[in-house]
Amino acid sequence: MNDNIIIFGLILSKKREVCGMNGNLLYQKIIDELRAEIESGALKTGDRIPTVNELRGRYEVSHITVLRAYRELQDAGFIVQQGKRYVVNTRENRQMKKNHNCIGLLVRPLWPYNDKDIYFNEINYGIQDECCISGINYLTPAAVRLLNQHVMVPLRVFEDIGRSAREIAGMVDGFLIDERLPDSFVAGLMEDTGKPCTVIDRLTTLPIDSVTPPNREAVRLLCSTALRYGYRKFIFVENGHRTSNMVARKEAFLDFIENNAVPSSDFRLIEDWSVKTAQESLGELDAAFSSLAKGEKTAVISSNDSYAREAYGFLFGKGLRPHLDFGVTGIDGLGTAYHPRPILTTVRTNTEEMGRMAVKSLLERIMKSPGAPATSLSPSPIFECGETL
Repeated sequence: MNDNIIIFGLILSKKREVCGMNGNLLYQKIIDELRAEIESGALKTGDRIPTVNELRGRYEVSHITVLRAYRELQDAGFIVQQGKRYVVNTRENRQMKKNHNCIGLLVRPLWPYNDKDIYFNEINYGIQDECCISGINYLTPAAVRLLNQHVMVPLRVFEDIGRSAREIAGMVDGFLIDERLPDSFVAGLMEDTGKPCTVIDRLTTLPIDSVTPPNREAVRLLCSTALRYGYRKFIFVENGHRTSNMVARKEAFLDFIENNAVPSSDFRLIEDWSVKTAQESLGELDAAFSSLAKGEKTAVISSNDSYAREAYGFLFGKGLRPHLDFGVTGIDGLGTAYHPRPILTTVRTNTEEMGRMAVKSLLERIMKSPGAPATSLSPSPIFECGETL
């Protein structure tokens, strides 16, 4: 029987058809057989993998096919390169290598454009950009859309998202977690799935990685700038929500007061701004401003931009003079800091970079052994001079 076939006038052997025209089968065969030897223990940790020439001879393939098999095995964590040779990777590292080349996004999706607040949209842009650069796919359960509808997330939403996350757990190597999903949710997900997680936009009490705004750095930067500009009195406006970000900002302000020996007569705290009515909060600001000794400028350091905008409008409306009697700063650099005039002095958070950092952090965690120390990362603060300090 003739072992050759004719296609478009070319004579090919059946053997070469499998090797050349359907080469995927051959490189996959090399992968499958070497992987089986590693998993069975025939090839142990540190053992040398057959060389390119040895595998070329064994499978009658080109060196390109062998190199592709090497690359796939290395990407899957089964082998590592040592100099010019490849050896079997440790079992621990093999288990932590990415198998699916895909991560799960338990992050609120994009919402309609709003020029006052595109904070989490920009985080999403950064996530998508870094996934494309890194060649990583991502899956987003439809249930995460509910995170956009609730600041205080009800229990049923956690249950819906948790159920969806567990359904896709077998297709992903780890999860990015929205700040609105609590640590109890994350702990349960990790216990059930065994997948690493990185939390975005807040600190976590769990021994896992997180990416946060530069909270402390932002407050230190604003307070030290105010001091350089000649401000000697300080009022800190605190958000009523006791999130880790807001707690860190308040603590940074109190650290500044202590480190610069600011006497108690020269600073005030206004707490729970968002919890009270606008009339109550502005009344407290008026009382705090009036209680500070006259004759020196007072800097109002707000924990976010929207309260800074309200404080500036109120003090200006009372006839107080910007830069001479008072100055106001915000944090985050949201759209409300830039419109309307005057432009707020603020510290902008590079939210796209936060998204990119979160992806990089999770991918690095996937590659690490489980015992590697957890990290908390933040982008560098970006000072926006504005017109209000």
